[in-house]
Amino acid sequence: MIQGLPERLRAKREEKKLTRKAVCERIKISEGVLCEYEQGNRTPSLGVLLKLCNFYMCSPNDLL
Repeated sequence: MIQGLPERLRAKREEKKLTRKAVCERIKISEGVLCEYEQGNRTPSLGVLLKLCNFYMCSPNDLL
């Protein structure tokens, strides 16, 4: 797991006042998977990380 990634993912989502469900519907991943990313139990693939960056309008460096 990339240190700090779970916290930054959760912070970005909460900053935009979005539910996990809303994010997952937009980037086409399951809610359980996003939950695992935010809890630090799983690391997103590069493709999913880029989708999240695009959705949150941030660079990968902002999350990593």
